[in-house]
Amino acid sequence: QILLLHGPPGTGKTTLAHVLAKHAGYFPAEINASDERTASALKIRLEALAEMRGSFTGGRPNCIILDEVDGIGGNEGQVDNQKHVSVNRPIICICNDVYASSLRAVKKIAHIVRFAPPEEQRMISRLQTICM
Repeated sequence: QILLLHGPPGTGKTTLAHVLAKHAGYFPAEINASDERTASALKIRLEALAEMRGSFTGGRPNCIILDEVDGIGGNEGQVDNQKHVSVNRPIICICNDVYASSLRAVKKIAHIVRFAPPEEQRMISRLQTICM
């Protein structure tokens, strides 16, 4: 239930995560992992989002979007395989550096999708179409 999107900034990872969540009938609940001070604080927020469902979400369950997951520092961010919480919601993790040590355990259980920057000619062609 974990999707890991990785690639350089500006390639549409976060936008796609929101579109996927909405298209699948979920409310996109985004957390920026690098904003959380500790792994325990992040865990508390994740558990709350996994359980939340109400008028704020339009009655839809949350799809947890965890942005900048590679920004969780050192051992503090590593997943402990012995102490995990069962979450009955989809989770989309987003990172720039898929090789960050904090992602080692997550990569074993996630479906990984690589984003590449668009080719310059393709961007030019698309912008010309939009301008017309």
